[in-house]
Amino acid sequence: DEMLQQHAVLKADVDRINLMISSPPDTRAEARGRELLLESVASLAADLEKHFNYEEQGGSYLKVVTDARPTLSPKVEALRDEHADILRRLEAVMRSDDHVPLADIERDLTTVLDMLRRHEAAETSMVVEAVNTDIGAAD
Repeated sequence: DEMLQQHAVLKADVDRINLMISSPPDTRAEARGRELLLESVASLAADLEKHFNYEEQGGSYLKVVTDARPTLSPKVEALRDEHADILRRLEAVMRSDDHVPLADIERDLTTVLDMLRRHEAAETSMVVEAVNTDIGAAD
C-alpha cells in the first residue's frame, strides 16, 4: 500500500535525523555534520511533501474520514493546514547558513519533528474515531 510505503520512508528519514542530532558533537566534523544533517532535512522535506500531497488527494484517507464523519471536517482542515506549516518550518531549517549554530538548527529540528509526531498521531486518532463511529453506526 502506498501510504504504508510512504510512512516507512518518512520513519527512516526521521530516524536518520534523530540519530544525527543525538550523536555527540565532534568539532572537527561539525561542517560535514551540518551538511549531512541539512541534506537529510531536505530529503525529509521532499518525502513529506510527496506524502502530504498524497494525503490531500481526493481518494486519500482524508476524504474517507470526511465522508464517514462530516463533523470531522474542521479537524481535517486543521491537519491539512499543518502540512504547510511543517514544510515551511523544514524549509526555514534548510535555509540556515553557516552563521547559525548547529545547536540552534538541532533545536529547531527537534521542534519540527515533535510537531510532525503530534500531527501524525492526530491523523491516526481521527481515522480511528471515524472508523469506530462508522462501525458503531452499523450496529
